[in-house]
Amino acid sequence: MKITAIESLHCDAGWRNFSFLTVSTDTGLVGWSEYNESYGSKGLSAVNDRLAEGLIGEDPRPIEKLSSRLYASPRQAPGGVNQQAIGAIENALLDVMAKDPADWAAYAGIKITWEPTVFIVNAVKCMRGCIAAGCLDKIVDHARAVFEAYWGDDQDVSQDDVLGAICDRIGLDRDAFFAAIAEPEIKDELKANTAEVVERGGFGSPTIFVSGEDMYFGNDRMPLVRAAVARLA
Repeated sequence: MKITAIESLHCDAGWRNFSFLTVSTDTGLVGWSEYNESYGSKGLSAVNDRLAEGLIGEDPRPIEKLSSRLYASPRQAPGGVNQQAIGAIENALLDVMAKDPADWAAYAGIKITWEPTVFIVNAVKCMRGCIAAGCLDKIVDHARAVFEAYWGDDQDVSQDDVLGAICDRIGLDRDAFFAAIAEPEIKDELKANTAEVVERGGFGSPTIFVSGEDMYFGNDRMPLVRAAVARLA
């Protein structure tokens, strides 16, 4: 997903103007936010436009990264027009983020809670667990159960009691699971997997390779992955 346009919109409310900012994407998603330049913030729309120039073509989803870039670009003053403009852009990006997971959840028939109570979560035990579960042909069951617990049920999947309940749910022995994810071999395999995907140009999950070098990133690329696999048949 890429940002294609960021625009300021205005409407006459009689004694004042209502102002809105939209972030449009190449998927058709549009995020909205409202801001106010009627009370001492004259020129806020112009600042919005200038700050937005550097975001065209960017993925709107890593909001923290984009915000850091915006805050580093102008001179900041507490409550000044630069901070107000950045706030308007951030809120529109958040609107995109809120709608995108909801649309995918409806499409896939799953439940997604946005935004999770624990964010960002330490998922290292879950990732080691995928390797351990894979040895028992339970990797899909484990990965799906962890996803549902975190994104659907808003549980903290860094906690042992949550992971233990997941083991019970999918038929994994708790004690064996926790013993396995503490093994140096499992830890080393996760580190090696991470280093490999970074070396091959990956930068997040899911990163999918078809035929060795043909890389795709994101669940929204699955139709392209299917097409690439079909071409190999």
